[in-house]
Amino acid sequence: MSEEFNPEQQQNSGNEELTKELINRIAEGVFLGKITDDNLSCRNGLSSLEQIIGYEFDYEGEEELKEIKDAIYARVLDLSGGCDMFGTEEIEF
Repeated sequence: MSEEFNPEQQQNSGNEELTKELINRIAEGVFLGKITDDNLSCRNGLSSLEQIIGYEFDYEGEEELKEIKDAIYARVLDLSGGCDMFGTEEIEF
């Protein structure tokens, strides 16, 4: 069973601050509409957000990809000044 994505345990960077900064920068791009998750590539079937995650993070499997996306969308929610009273497991991103 996969553990929830934890930026402090991101294996490849070994650097907590770099991982947090990457999540922040990607989240800012999503918040500003420069990075989207609804435009799948005809070449590989991935959205621009998923391609960036694949480039920046070494993840294994769909579950870990979802955990990273959840961390990014949680930051997007912070940037928009909102709060989530429900779990993200009920929301399709």
